Amino acid sequence: MNYKLFNIRSFSLYIFGGLITLMGDELLTIALALYVLKLSGSASQYAGVLTLSALPSILLAPFAGAIVDRVNKNRLIVLLDFLRGIALIPLYLYSLHHVISLWDIYALALFFGICDSFYQPAAMTLLPAIVDKEQIVSGNLINKLFWQVGKIIAPAFAVLLYGWKGLSLVLLLDAVTFFVTGVMNLFIKLRKIQTETADNRIMSFVKDGFRLYRDKEILSISINGMLTHMLILPLFLIGLPFLVKSVFAGSDPQYGTVQSFYSAATLFAFVTVPLVNKSFKDLKALNVGMYGMLGAILLLFLIPIPGINHSMHHHSVVMITLLSLISFLFSLCFSTYGVFFTSFNQKKVGNAYLGRFYAVLFMLFAIGRVIGNSIYGALFDTRILVLPIALACVGMILKLLLNYAVTSVTPVEPVQGKLNS
Repeated sequence: MNYKLFNIRSFSLYIFGGLITLMGDELLTIALALYVLKLSGSASQYAGVLTLSALPSILLAPFAGAIVDRVNKNRLIVLLDFLRGIALIPLYLYSLHHVISLWDIYALALFFGICDSFYQPAAMTLLPAIVDKEQIVSGNLINKLFWQVGKIIAPAFAVLLYGWKGLSLVLLLDAVTFFVTGVMNLFIKLRKIQTETADNRIMSFVKDGFRLYRDKEILSISINGMLTHMLILPLFLIGLPFLVKSVFAGSDPQYGTVQSFYSAATLFAFVTVPLVNKSFKDLKALNVGMYGMLGAILLLFLIPIPGINHSMHHHSVVMITLLSLISFLFSLCFSTYGVFFTSFNQKKVGNAYLGRFYAVLFMLFAIGRVIGNSIYGALFDTRILVLPIALACVGMILKLLLNYAVTSVTPVEPVQGKLNS
């Protein structure tokens, strides 16, 4: 990793601002999982919260990307930071004297989903406008490393705060992180990006976002990412809290422990990514991470085995240890995959088109999450654990087959400039 990047003030603000926001978001996500499962005990109810947060991206993402590429991205991010912080304050005040209902949480998830439709594509365009192209992999790795430091700290902190003051204090702290990050982002300076679209109308920008997907590599990796959000991540995002809290009747600290192992694994990506990068480039590097992800998912088939299942029910140490180790392995491989996934996209797509590209990509992710969360919520509620695990294995095989179909192509060639060909 190139730690000299921290000599660039905007890069430092980008990294530490992102870390602060992530800490707040992780605190809220974990606290909401505990709160919803306490209220309902249903995986489907928690999946509903995740689904509502994804729905706005399906409708708004293409237009959001067009807007992102037409406006000052940093100012847009600052505005969205402040809007989300302001939205949390009334809910915090309400929670001091009333019980927050599932409908309150659904409304919050929907509003945050609308904001994220604009925030995510804007945020993904920042790094290529701060560092040089050859520094993107290193920059993404540093960003990933710091994010995961936050994800390691957040679970234990969230469980502690939630157990002490309930959801109220977590809402307040998340609001504060948005305000702090918004102020930090005010001082980030980006290189000026020349818009390459002659027609400056919104619909022209929207069409350009979709035309990028005529490229075989972009289409393949985007569908691959959609499959991740539809068939892979819900297994852990919904499955971990449901297994610990509802299936094995674990405590909040026990769930926090498992979640911390899931997050801690990604710190080791700073070791795995350089090793993989020496032998594999671009799309081929993704296969290494995907094989590891498949291996971790296969280990989950240990849980339904009667003897192991009995031990997990009656000995919390066995339950925590097994879930933590499997989560650690999956997260390590997924983080390695994620660094190459992000770096490939940022190198492949020109800076002028990144907002539109990521908007369509996040729309595909959102479609995947809506479908996947609904399916996995229903599957986990059956308590037949082999069903969600088997589905995730099918998803990994599809991802590998899809990537193998295009890994024979030559190294990355930027797609910008080809839109009008």
